[in-house]
Amino acid sequence: MEHAQLASGEILLRHARALLRDSPTTPPELRFLACCLTDALGDSLRINRSRGDLLGCGHPEPAEGEPS
Repeated sequence: MEHAQLASGEILLRHARALLRDSPTTPPELRFLACCLTDALGDSLRINRSRGDLLGCGHPEPAEGEPS
């Protein structure tokens, strides 16, 4: 599952960079992109916390509104 989430995040990041670099974007497109990037970042942070827990590392408290 982690591999799929990270791979999806990498694809999304490439798409975001291309979209922002090469074409004018509309506010709805930017909002959708921001939502997708936020989801991908959440997945990455969840993976990071999970791996840190396995290594016995502490992690910061979740941000406001973020599930713990």
